[in-house]
Amino acid sequence: PSMFLQYIVVNPKYKSQGYGKEIFTKFFSSPRKHTGGVSPRDVFAYVDRNNFYSQKLFLDFGFSLDAANSQFFKAGAILPEIQKRIQNQNAPNA
Repeated sequence: PSMFLQYIVVNPKYKSQGYGKEIFTKFFSSPRKHTGGVSPRDVFAYVDRNNFYSQKLFLDFGFSLDAANSQFFKAGAILPEIQKRIQNQNAPNA
């Protein structure tokens, strides 16, 4: 199954303070908890072309951006890749 993220909103006052990353990490670490027991394989969203904070967040979590139209990027990723990135981010530095 696929998942489509419609909105992830962080108050502009708190941008660049790690809250978006924390939301992604909590959500994607255990997606079944938030999706009625279904674990999606593919995850999609639309990202505003002018929202550079969101673009960076999605790219950091393994999404690729496709310039499908003029206002938004189509973002897509595979859940195991997202979870792998989360594990790598949380791994202690060797």
